[in-house]
Amino acid sequence: MNGFESWNNGIASYLAWVDNNYDSNAISSSLEENNRTMDEYKGNMTELFNKEKIEKLYFDNILIRDNWAGLHYRYRRKRKRIDNGSLIDFGDRMEFLQFNSELKINGSWIQ
Repeated sequence: MNGFESWNNGIASYLAWVDNNYDSNAISSSLEENNRTMDEYKGNMTELFNKEKIEKLYFDNILIRDNWAGLHYRYRRKRKRIDNGSLIDFGDRMEFLQFNSELKINGSWIQ
């Protein structure tokens, strides 16, 4: 939930949250199933944040087992259309997180 609040408060807040909660050697898999280092992930999130207005709204559910968590959440995205209008759509995502022994995220997969 703190990650959602950080995202919604701006990219600087979110990147600080990532630095505090992800292992520096963590791998994040994108929707395109590309594995990214933390530096690549933070660069991609900065680009996304500057391109679209995305608000993470709420969790539908969280499943936790051993060192894994599965998050199902909703978001709202505002995009610019070609005619300079705005398009607002809603969606949901599944994110799977794996934690190390220090409870830092060492793997993230988004669907």
